[in-house]
Amino acid sequence: MSALASVLAGAEGEVPLADPARVSAYLLDRERSYWESMRAAGRINAQLTTMSRAVVGAVLAGPLSYPGGVSLLECARICSAAEPAELVLDDHKVCYPAADPAHVLQPLYPDRLAEDFLALQIPGARSRELGDGDPAIERILENLLRPGTDLPAETVERIIVVLVETARRWEHVADRHFHPIVAARPDLGFTVFP
Repeated sequence: MSALASVLAGAEGEVPLADPARVSAYLLDRERSYWESMRAAGRINAQLTTMSRAVVGAVLAGPLSYPGGVSLLECARICSAAEPAELVLDDHKVCYPAADPAHVLQPLYPDRLAEDFLALQIPGARSRELGDGDPAIERILENLLRPGTDLPAETVERIIVVLVETARRWEHVADRHFHPIVAARPDLGFTVFP
């Protein structure tokens, strides 16, 4: 990630970054600029906040079948009547084509950048570069991990694993989100760590 940020910064005449958090913030800011340029060019129609939330869904769930992607977006309540799941998935796929054409919701790579994106979207990070997250992400996590969700067990397992990995490096994710989720629903821990 540092090498990528250095190359991109150098190409634009900017000073290369050394601090890992600033490297992530820089790369994620470029992602947002990419979405803005795609929307300005008429290549995507989704609002930027919707695209950001769809990227969070992709980071959490990983690539899914098209019906699985629709189910995830509807369960998370990322889509709406104005922006139905099909539109959001199609726009996400324009920005992040899946390795397998039968899949949607290709996550950001490398994994560490994806985890940093998730952490910076979850309120509490207090990043000067990217603000204090999106309060809707807390609701999205609650919706995806609520009892009785119709998401497949392997999707729920991946969501928990991604949260664990993110919480290892981001204290606010561990303290304000992951630990309370597992305290309220210990069964989720057993789905991943039997």
